[in-house]
Amino acid sequence: MANSYSSLFVHVIFVVKYRQALIQEKWEASLFKYINTLTSDIGGKLIEINGIQDHIHMMIRINPDKSVSEYARHLKANSSRWINENKFCRGRFRWQSGYAAFTVSPRNTDIVQNYIAQQKHHHRKRNFQKEYRKTLEDSSIEYDERYLFHPPE
Repeated sequence: MANSYSSLFVHVIFVVKYRQALIQEKWEASLFKYINTLTSDIGGKLIEINGIQDHIHMMIRINPDKSVSEYARHLKANSSRWINENKFCRGRFRWQSGYAAFTVSPRNTDIVQNYIAQQKHHHRKRNFQKEYRKTLEDSSIEYDERYLFHPPE
């Protein structure tokens, strides 16, 4: 559209189902590259991606024609399919249902980008579950503890 402008940055977190440590260093760079391609395919731009074995963080500049849920659905479905087709895991790889998404002010993109880039170092010192709860609370998001982390069925 002519004369329509946007600057929509979103920090997104995906968690592996049951918080299993399935994302391995030997293929995570390929996963991140594939997610970059998937993001571009639907009109977004992946600014930063990183994580550890049981979850990933991304900062995405989204296209205003797509919702955050469309990005999440597209990225989760296609990345899990790709992981399974490449047989990177013994069993079936699945992301936990849902996701976390936080808007990022253009003034704070460098801070969030650095935070994501430092995930491996950061999680040597800090528990993901405590950090996740704190992030939700700092963002004034009400949550039901029953749905945060699914135990194995």
